[in-house]
Amino acid sequence: KAAPLTESVFDNVEIRSYSTLLFDACYAFIFAINALLNSGTELQNIKEELLLNQLKLSRFEGISGLVSFNENGDRLAAYELMNYQPTGWNVIGTFSAATGQLNFDTAPYWQFGVSSLMPPSEKTS
Repeated sequence: KAAPLTESVFDNVEIRSYSTLLFDACYAFIFAINALLNSGTELQNIKEELLLNQLKLSRFEGISGLVSFNENGDRLAAYELMNYQPTGWNVIGTFSAATGQLNFDTAPYWQFGVSSLMPPSEKTS
């Protein structure tokens, strides 16, 4: 008899970032197909434009973050902003394409060696 599967099995497992994106992409298709089936659409008709339009309506919290799409079918993803600082590459903030919100946790270092939320005015005017 196999041992029960518990969370401890995953304690020291490294999950690659693309794996989370793949999982959420599959889930988006499953949600879209399920919605179409529940609306009475026959399985053989779930394809092409009908499936794409239903997929664009997807909105759920996936393991890679919020999953939603724009009118072109592009994912409105969240991005980590990285900046090279004296200590090396660091995540300094995030941008959400779904909300358009830009958040800085740390001021970036600009190419002029200055750390501030905005680039030095004497360099941008």
